[in-house]
Amino acid sequence: MARYPAIGETFELTLNGDEHPPLDMVTGYGYPEVQRWQYIGTTVTGIETKKFKLIQVGKCDNLTQILHKIREQEGEIPPGQWLEALKKVYGPTGDDKRLVGIADASWKSQRGHTRFPYIYSNGIPKFAWSDHGFGEIWCWLVFSDE
Repeated sequence: MARYPAIGETFELTLNGDEHPPLDMVTGYGYPEVQRWQYIGTTVTGIETKKFKLIQVGKCDNLTQILHKIREQEGEIPPGQWLEALKKVYGPTGDDKRLVGIADASWKSQRGHTRFPYIYSNGIPKFAWSDHGFGEIWCWLVFSDE
């Protein structure tokens, strides 16, 4: 598998949304009791190809701050299903340096916490709680207009 692209570099991903429904990601990422999770976001269906880039926004206390900083950089947040396309091309090894997330908190866990998908530095996909702090090692997948 290839290494993640450099920060700010535009690259393409293709996703078949029908093969990766949002709630299937929950079980695929190792979370039991998917029937107690909820998905409240936009679902990608069919095959789509889009341009993306990875950005960094620095240290933030929560996902609300991250969203604000992404928008300041004119980043548009894709539906979280796009993490599956990123995994297919650049995973599952990760890069031991960065955590890559999509700031789409459209999943609600069995406890009612909003969560978003990310790939840990070792390549394992997970869901993160949107109300905890985020350090410098986080990168965010956003649409690219180039």
